[in-house]
Amino acid sequence: TIIEVDDVNHEPLTVDQIHIFAGQCYSFVLNANQDEDNYWIRASPSIGDGGFDDGINSAILRYTNADLAEP
Repeated sequence: TIIEVDDVNHEPLTVDQIHIFAGQCYSFVLNANQDEDNYWIRASPSIGDGGFDDGINSAILRYTNADLAEP
């Protein structure tokens, strides 16, 4: 749920993806309501190195009691 864009508060807007361009800032609430595990968070840039090989453009969202492992 997006709650702020470029330092301006907004009415909450529920989305399933966010397109962010150079110089933009977003604040959002992530509902962590899935099974306790590890999950990939990925960003697909519009320019530069695309893809997700070797962990590029990727991060791991890890629930507190999840194993220390890749998803």
